[in-house]
Amino acid sequence: MKRAADDDNTAAIIEYAIMLFNGIGVEKDEAGGARYFLKAATRNNPVAQNRAARLLVAGRGVKKDVVEG
Repeated sequence: MKRAADDDNTAAIIEYAIMLFNGIGVEKDEAGGARYFLKAATRNNPVAQNRAARLLVAGRGVKKDVVEG
């Protein structure tokens, strides 16, 4: 999944972000998961935009930024 995400497959980016954020099959890494969600969000993916916004508002894996979220 990481390989596909790093090859810019948007669906894989989101799935890998979920894996990282929750520690499913990989070591849990909220900051890493957030980076992948933000990457997918810049591609106008509504799922990624929603999750990235929620992380920004909560300050999980990223610096809290209610305005950006």
